[in-house]
Formats: sequence, structure tokens, C-alpha cells
Amino acid sequence: EETTTVKPEEETTTAEPEGETTTEEETTTAEPEGETTTEEETTTVKPEDETTKTEETTKEEETTEGETTTAEEETTEAEVVLSVSTDRKNVRPGDKITLTVSVDQFRSRRSDDTDREFGLLVIPGKVVNVFECHVSLDQATVIEDSIQPLVYEPSYAQLDNTVGVSEVTPSVKNHINYIEETDSPVALFTLQVIAPEGIAENQILHFDFVDTVIAKNMNAEETYTVKTVGAEVRVCAEEIFVNDGDMTLEVDEDTDVLKGIRAGMTAEQLGNSCNYTVEVYQGTEGEAAESSAVIRTGDIVKLFDAEGREVYSYTACVKGDVSGDGKIDVLDMEKIQKSILNLQVLDGVYEQAGMLTEGSTRLSVMDMEVIQKNILGIEKI
Repeated sequence: EETTTVKPEEETTTAEPEGETTTEEETTTAEPEGETTTEEETTTVKPEDETTKTEETTKEEETTEGETTTAEEETTEAEVVLSVSTDRKNVRPGDKITLTVSVDQFRSRRSDDTDREFGLLVIPGKVVNVFECHVSLDQATVIEDSIQPLVYEPSYAQLDNTVGVSEVTPSVKNHINYIEETDSPVALFTLQVIAPEGIAENQILHFDFVDTVIAKNMNAEETYTVKTVGAEVRVCAEEIFVNDGDMTLEVDEDTDVLKGIRAGMTAEQLGNSCNYTVEVYQGTEGEAAESSAVIRTGDIVKLFDAEGREVYSYTACVKGDVSGDGKIDVLDMEKIQKSILNLQVLDGVYEQAGMLTEGSTRLSVMDMEVIQKNILGIEKI
């Protein structure tokens, strides 16, 4: 009986502890149960709200991240950057403008545009072989048969150039295949247009891409992301120069050379003969010369409108000043002579400055005689 271990059994079986445990469980279950339920309900409600808010916040962050990604793709991270550029920024009504459409950059971020084998032929994966775009011509008129494709890949390229005209916007449509990854501009095609004629006020032509631009690998499911960059050309309707009987200023539209400037003319005097504000740039300093500065052959003449926008930029050609010092003297005769003898050939704007006889297409002794007469005061240039 002393070793009955009733109590130990009870202790071992934890009779009392079981009761205590039961009591604790009952306590835990009874009183706290409601509280627990309340706490659980409260805990459940609040965390659910917090979870919901967290999920909503996460979704908002995901949405924001998605929007950010889209914005970045449309700007700096686009896989294809497509641009249209022009050979001139300022023209007169009826002038010719050359447009160039280029892929400035192409970098694929797709995993499904891998190389494909067709027998012995391997089609590269990271290429644009499905391409389509429309270029708005604004009020300009396209020159018939002026579209010139510049990218040819004999095995792949299929060029189908057509001019699409609608009541709202004329456009040029071009299909071209096989553009490889590149970080350097690749010109796709050029075309020529005519600036609108018969306009009374200055206008700005906008050349940009309209509708959807398609740039795709035909072996992949999705299209590449594209960023487009357009161009503007200012059409200046007002007369540029006011010519008098002693001087006729004219512009060589092909070379943007301003001809007819008299030796000794200052920037201020040229400005008095122009309907725009004139600034003359000499050398490479990048600053405009003083209004009293004498214009020299080779100087850059820039014209600005009333709003301060640059509308024209020309290279000055002073008649008889082949040396580029703004004067006419024996040095100019010597330079023409050396050019005739092929000792030191003049070219470009300096050659044009020495062509002083009417109808001449190259320098000759006759041009030297004109300069000599000017030096002697017999006949001014």
C-alpha cells in the first residue's frame, strides 16, 4: 500500500493536472473563448483589412511599376527607336525637303526570338523582319517616285513602297524586312516633298509617325516596343532680304551659301537689308561678332525671327574675298592664280567668291582681272 503508487499513478497520470489542464482548457476555452473569439474576430478582421490594404497596396505598386515600365519602354527602354529627320530646318514656300526614316536603335529584350533553322538556312532571331509605318507629310506634297530604299538584304528584303493619300493626312507607307540589332542609326528610306506654296504667313511642318508602327520578329508572338521621334521644318513666307540697286543678296539653296555680299559690309549693314535679326559668327568661339564686324567669306550668318528663334543659317560668300579676310587685295589675285595653276586649289565657298565673271563655272584669268580693276579703282565689284 505504501508502494501503491495511487497518487503517483494519479500524479503520473496527472489526474489533478488533467483537471487543472481541463480547468485551464475550460478557462482558456470558456472565458477566453469569447474573448478569443472576439480577439480572433478582431484579429481576423483587422489583419484581413491590413492584408487587403497590403494586397491593394501591392497591386497599386504593381500597377505603378507597370505604368513606370510602360513609360520607360516608351522613352528610354524601347526596343526599337524609329525617327524621321530632314535635310533642312528652314525653307521657303515651294522648296524641296528630303526626309530620311531611320532605325536609330534596336535591342531585343525577348526570349522567344531565337535563331530558326530552315534546312541549311538560318534565320537570325533578334531581327525586325516585319516592319510597317506611316509618315505624316502634313501640308507638304510628296514628289512622285522620290522614295529611295536604302536597306537591301537580297535573301530577305521585300520592299513595297506606296503613297497613301487620305482626306486628312497624306502619308507614305513603307514595308521593309530584316533589321539586325544595332546601336547606330540605320537609314531605311528617303523621300522628297515640296513645302506648301502660296502661303502668306510662316508655318511649321510636322513630320511624324501616325497610326500604329509595327516592328516585329515574324517568329515571335509579340511585337517590339517602339519609340518614335518626329521632325519639324519651318516654312518662312516673308521675304528674307530687301535688295536695292547696288546689291543683290541671294541664297544658293543647294549649299545654303549667302551670295552677293559686298566687301567691307558689316553685320549691322547686312541686318539693315534683312527682314530678320542678323547675327554673324566668326571662327569657332561660338559667340556672335560685334555689329561693326566686317563680314568675311566663310563666316556663318544666322537669321532670327521676332520670337528669337533661328530660322536660317548661311555661309557668307563675299564677292572677291577668296582669302577670307573680308578685303579685296593682291592676296586674292594670288590665290586665284595658284588655284588656276593647281598649286593651291580653292573650293567650296572660297571658289564661289572668286567667280566674278558672269556665267563662269570655274576660276579663270578673267576673275583676276576683275579683282585688279577693283584694286585700281577702275570698276568696283
